[in-house]
Amino acid sequence: MTLDVSTQHLPRSMHEWSELIQAISQAPDDTVEASWLELKGPLELTTAKDRFKVAKAILGFANRDPLAAGGHLDGCALLLIGVTAGTMPGNSRIEDHQLIKALEPYLGRGAEGPRWEVRRHSVDNRHHVLIIVVDAPQFGDPIYP
Repeated sequence: MTLDVSTQHLPRSMHEWSELIQAISQAPDDTVEASWLELKGPLELTTAKDRFKVAKAILGFANRDPLAAGGHLDGCALLLIGVTAGTMPGNSRIEDHQLIKALEPYLGRGAEGPRWEVRRHSVDNRHHVLIIVVDAPQFGDPIYP
């Protein structure tokens, strides 16, 4: 499925992020998912099961072929937590330091693990979409187990 918004470049402004998240959340089914995008409904990131789902997606994105990754979002990839096909319920809030600590056993610390960052898109006062942006893979990057 194609989106009604450009996915060539990573969004640079709050408005562009909002447009992208809205377009993705309005997709009628999960065919919007691709090698650069994965949707997860609300997750309980205090559980090992859900932390593993997040870490697995980050590792998969980090281990993509650099040539194949370049077609969307400047080669980056997105994991959206709190978005499912046709809905955007959001996810319970979690602080950056809590998320980093929760994923560290799976991803490693600092330079030993894949490069990723967290963004948020507010849904309401208690929920947000957790946007995990995984850096574009580069030639010479290690394989992240």
